[in-house]
Amino acid sequence: TIDFAGSDWDPVASLIFCGPVKTNYTIINGKIVVAEGQLTTMDMNKMLTEHKRLSHHLMTA
Repeated sequence: TIDFAGSDWDPVASLIFCGPVKTNYTIINGKIVVAEGQLTTMDMNKMLTEHKRLSHHLMTA
């Protein structure tokens, strides 16, 4: 798209000026990893619970 025009010539500028893009579906090596905008390869609630636990541990250490 026009948002990424020239990014192959200036990768640093592309990191600064090209924001993240959401996807509805992503298939890698025949495996669906994003379906309807949601990750299918991990349990997001479990990951967030672990992240919260580790963050608390870091802040109280």
